[in-house]
Amino acid sequence: MSEPLPWLVIRKRTLDSVTEFVRILPRWKDLAGDGLTALTALVNANLEASYEDRPEMWHPVLEEFPKLRGWYGKASRERLEERRVLLDRLVVSMEMQVAKLHGHVKTLQGLYEGGEKQHGREMMDGQTVLLTWTLDRTIETVSGMYRQYERETQLKRRISREILEERDREEATAWLSAWLNGPELDDAMLGEMEEALRVELMVAPRR
Repeated sequence: MSEPLPWLVIRKRTLDSVTEFVRILPRWKDLAGDGLTALTALVNANLEASYEDRPEMWHPVLEEFPKLRGWYGKASRERLEERRVLLDRLVVSMEMQVAKLHGHVKTLQGLYEGGEKQHGREMMDGQTVLLTWTLDRTIETVSGMYRQYERETQLKRRISREILEERDREEATAWLSAWLNGPELDDAMLGEMEEALRVELMVAPRR
């Protein structure tokens, strides 16, 4: 159970946690952008590697140079593995950012529980901790944002795995589009929430 906390401590810790929460978001977005570049390279490497098993794609003259075909296959597989490892590292980094977001949600929930014990629910739901937001509204907002980023990161993890089985360029392009468009993210809502948080933080009393 959370320990009772003085109100000024609740406010200060809320400000600190929300500030860090907002700082994480651009990092996640940067990683997603880098991931798209890595995913595109992985798709191309995967398609190139598939040519080794598709003799109809080879020029007939290459039948006379089996060593060249073997070299191409080995180089393609090595390049594919390099791209796979890079994308995996980026997705792991995205998962780490989402874990940090979740940590801040849990921190805010703990502050609410501690504050409720000390001050009662009526004060917790009526007293602002930022400029105009109460702690319960702050928790509701960051929780909603966290859930979207969590679902989108899970989707990107799935894409990073399933794309390796895809040898059709058109379908691979569909996976790229899914990564780019972020179907689990409501960009308009997230933009409004992020901007609102920044405004609340920018002018919120610090003491």
